[in-house]
Amino acid sequence: MHEEYAIKIPDISADIPESNIAPILCAGVTMWSPLINHGCMEGKKKVIGIVGIGGLGTMGIKLARSMGHTVVAFTRSKDKESTCLKKVLMKCVSHPIPNLLLNSA
Repeated sequence: MHEEYAIKIPDISADIPESNIAPILCAGVTMWSPLINHGCMEGKKKVIGIVGIGGLGTMGIKLARSMGHTVVAFTRSKDKESTCLKKVLMKCVSHPIPNLLLNSA
């Protein structure tokens, strides 16, 4: 790997097992990029929609909230609604939306 694509992990990570660092970096970069590319660091507060509250969705919620934005989460799982609301969201929309890819044929 070329060094410009590597990220140096700070020394403070000594207290965090390496097995926990990689998923945070992976999900973090995956969710950070669209937030930055859509102007979420430009100062104006936005309402951010996060679709799916799994690993990536949870990271997206955390990042958007830490930037000071209001987050609306969308999930197909009624069970995740309380999890979403515990994360100080403005709203969580849960609806058993059918998988459009499977039903579009």
